[in-house]
Amino acid sequence: MAQQIIIQQEPQQLQIAIVEDGRLAEYYLEQDNAAPAIGSIYRGTVERVMPGMQAAFVDIGWERSAYLALEDIVLADNTIRPNIADLLKAGQSLTVQIKKEAVDAKGPKLTTELSLQGRSMVLLPGKYQVNISKKITDTQRRKELKAMADGILLRESQEIPLGVIIRTAAKDCTLEELEQEFLWLYIQWTDMLNRIRQVQKPGLIAADQHMVARIVRNCAHENELQGIYVNDSALYESLQQQIPERSLRFKLHLREENLLEQFQLEGAIRTIHKRRVHLPSGAELVIDSTEAMNIIDVNTASFTGRQNMETTIVETNLEAAKEAAHQIRLRNLSGIILIDFIDMKDQNNQDLVLQTLQNAFKRDRVKTNVHGISHLGLVEVTRQRTRAPLSDVMEQECDVCHGRGRIEKQNPVVR
Repeated sequence: MAQQIIIQQEPQQLQIAIVEDGRLAEYYLEQDNAAPAIGSIYRGTVERVMPGMQAAFVDIGWERSAYLALEDIVLADNTIRPNIADLLKAGQSLTVQIKKEAVDAKGPKLTTELSLQGRSMVLLPGKYQVNISKKITDTQRRKELKAMADGILLRESQEIPLGVIIRTAAKDCTLEELEQEFLWLYIQWTDMLNRIRQVQKPGLIAADQHMVARIVRNCAHENELQGIYVNDSALYESLQQQIPERSLRFKLHLREENLLEQFQLEGAIRTIHKRRVHLPSGAELVIDSTEAMNIIDVNTASFTGRQNMETTIVETNLEAAKEAAHQIRLRNLSGIILIDFIDMKDQNNQDLVLQTLQNAFKRDRVKTNVHGISHLGLVEVTRQRTRAPLSDVMEQECDVCHGRGRIEKQNPVVR
């Protein structure tokens, strides 16, 4: 599968498009007034401690309070988890990191376990540890990576202990490459320590690595990546410093023009918010979102098929399963998602559609689970909520209908 990453820097916003086989697969939009981003580190002040919720609300200098749960507070080894009221008091200052972005009326979710992410490793200040990604299954290779990481950590002198998580991308890395990325992360951490000491009031200490580097780090499939295209020279130079892998740097291209227009992506971006998605066969998806869940309805619409009714239904559902997974990933829908496929009588056909849906989610980096078909015939899907859906970023609530999307009828004339 051919992949391209398109980065369009503009004065007031940044747009990033992930293109797979010529089709827009993921889209990111960051504006100057954006909410706190995942990975950013803040100085916070505890506003309220809620023992009944085992959580606290923290002022980080943003318009809404952030949420810190007891489970996200780092404790000393072998410490029995106490009541949160024994750990935090109103007015207490602490350093926190954004774990989940703000969604709807909810503020961002915090953690006190700080980390700096690279492409092949994650740096964990505060405790000596080496963890290897479970996706690296070769026992011998796991031992080699563990030995390399131990050697790197033991050679460095740190003010506080440091640990690392070796990511799946490090599977084929050499010792030199791991050392290079560790040094890059370590320099960032020492710079951040100075800023942590300086910032005393609620506010930003350090933004996560530029959103571009973070997305490239997480999204790029090296064997499939044809190129990373950037339209801004300053951003291009920054990326060259932030992407240590030679293979990815070699595929980085500077083109000072409207890249979204050049790659013919503007039309696809404009349709992201559309309620109806028309499929090539003539069938369609109808996508609605509420505060509680997202619903996708499958309609045959103008597709009548060429064989019997059951075959037509199965063909429609298989096509819809692939497109539903694509739209969920593209729109960044999360939480509870219900898909109302057209009813099928044959159990084998139901299993085939479920398997097709599961396979279609394999390209999605966000944790997604397909839970099967409910008693009402709805396919239940849950997708981890990490950042706001694109609808929150690209749209605003109507002042007239307040998000209902309906127009009130005029009073009918009574005769």
